[in-house]
Amino acid sequence: MQEVGRKDYVGDDGKRYTVVELKPVLSVKLLNEPRLTGLGASVFQLANGGLLYDRDDDCFEIAATGVVIRPI
Repeated sequence: MQEVGRKDYVGDDGKRYTVVELKPVLSVKLLNEPRLTGLGASVFQLANGGLLYDRDDDCFEIAATGVVIRPI
């Protein structure tokens, strides 16, 4: 996974959180062709590795606590 960005969020509990955007690196080798690499679909998690559920647009729910977080 490759980190492609970080963004600050605030939770319904008033605390600040940092969300990290990660993308898997995909690599394909075809016969007699150079290796092709690219990035896959985005995955979001808290900076501490915590799991997030995607709610809508740019809003997430922290899996462990149920706190909803929104961009600052």
